[in-house]
Amino acid sequence: MAKPNPITVDEWRKELDRLQPKGADGFTRRDVEREMALGEHAAGVRLRAWVEKGHVEYAGRRPGTTIDGRPLQIPVYRIRRASKKPTR
Repeated sequence: MAKPNPITVDEWRKELDRLQPKGADGFTRRDVEREMALGEHAAGVRLRAWVEKGHVEYAGRRPGTTIDGRPLQIPVYRIRRASKKPTR
């Protein structure tokens, strides 16, 4: 019986990247931190308030990495369209 050819680590990583979901479109808490010059806690408080008021909605997750290179899924948000209220 013939032995299968082993794949290299680079080939394995490329295949994993290909199979990974590309993730949701939108912005992250870290994006809010950078754009508004806020700290981590303040950005989270602001984002939570926007979600509660209905201005922003959860859009899913996208792949990312931790500072030490471990993979993780990062929550992503998007701005909700304003609903038009009927005029009387």
